[in-house]
Amino acid sequence: MNGPGRALIRDLAFLAAAFLLALLPFTAARTAAGLALAIFFPGYSLLRCLRTPTRPDSLPDLLHCGAASLGLCPLALRLAGLLVPFTRGNVLSILVLLPAVLLAAGACRPRPASPVRWKIPGPAFYLLLMVTLALLIPTLVVSSTPDGGETRVKGWDLNNHLSIAETISTQGLPPANPFLQSDSPFYYHTFFHILLGAILVVAGPGVHAYFCIALLTILLAAMFLGTLFRVAAELTGNGRAALLALPLVSLAGGFDLLPMLGLAGWRRESGSWREIFLRHWNVDGWVSNRGILVPSFFAEYYWVPHAMAALVVFLLALLFLRKTETGPGAIGMAGACLASMAGYNGYVALGGAIIIALLREWIWPASPSPGRPSDARPSSGAPWRAGRRWSWGGRC
Repeated sequence: MNGPGRALIRDLAFLAAAFLLALLPFTAARTAAGLALAIFFPGYSLLRCLRTPTRPDSLPDLLHCGAASLGLCPLALRLAGLLVPFTRGNVLSILVLLPAVLLAAGACRPRPASPVRWKIPGPAFYLLLMVTLALLIPTLVVSSTPDGGETRVKGWDLNNHLSIAETISTQGLPPANPFLQSDSPFYYHTFFHILLGAILVVAGPGVHAYFCIALLTILLAAMFLGTLFRVAAELTGNGRAALLALPLVSLAGGFDLLPMLGLAGWRRESGSWREIFLRHWNVDGWVSNRGILVPSFFAEYYWVPHAMAALVVFLLALLFLRKTETGPGAIGMAGACLASMAGYNGYVALGGAIIIALLREWIWPASPSPGRPSDARPSSGAPWRAGRRWSWGGRC
């Protein structure tokens, strides 16, 4: 048996194992199976179908699989919801059959002559990733108070997303929420709830719903950083430039940690770290007075996870629009990502459409006119060269 055949049998065996895990009478096992079937296998099978090198033992590749799953899984579930009800049996069937078909199709495709080689992130990427998650996880912890209540340092909006996802998992589609009711398949920011609802459906009775949305929020933060690094590194040809971009969406932007600490030190503010954060890390005074942390505009890792998912699939769409090694499949995947971007968040979709319009010459470079020399691409991945118009270096 050749290599693709052995890889197909191996991947189908893992997929079958996840399916059997979803049938066990243990909530933890079913939850793990739901996360694997919704977050890993759709993206992994799609990348295998597109003949994109993917190693399950590589953290950046795992994050890439998760990002691809964000663009494919909710879209497939939503379109299937137009034909069949959103029940556990139907959801399980879609989450198993979709990767199986993609894996089989990928085994029949010829191998590319020059497969894609992703930039390998250095230790700085993993360090920044750990610091970002270390800042995020404590904000999602729920603890009890002496009077029997609950206290949590997190955005209040996360409860709204959870209630919508739970409604989808119990009542199906469309969601019974006046804010989300629409006849369009891509109604505003419901794809995140469909994805979470599928995980809850597979997990079955007894699932800890808040644990699932908290874990999914953490995974979204990791996917966003991983996707941003990969897209920036591959489209600019410069891994260091990609690393320099990450703190801007994490320490200095994502959490506004460095600006807040610098401002507190400059003003010589007193109090605990929590008091300092409560004074600065808020956009709503009503919520601030109640001691709940709400992030600023850029700190959307947990407050608006559907927007983070939209940003991930948008970045992935930019990457697939520039791919030439995988043929029409990459264009189809880019279209799926853009459709999912609209399904995750309408505001990000509007911004994404504007960015694509601004970058149309970069995404689809025009052919040079006869007799007119074309601008050479910068060598060594340099995105700028004096005396020439701005351009990105290298293809992904």
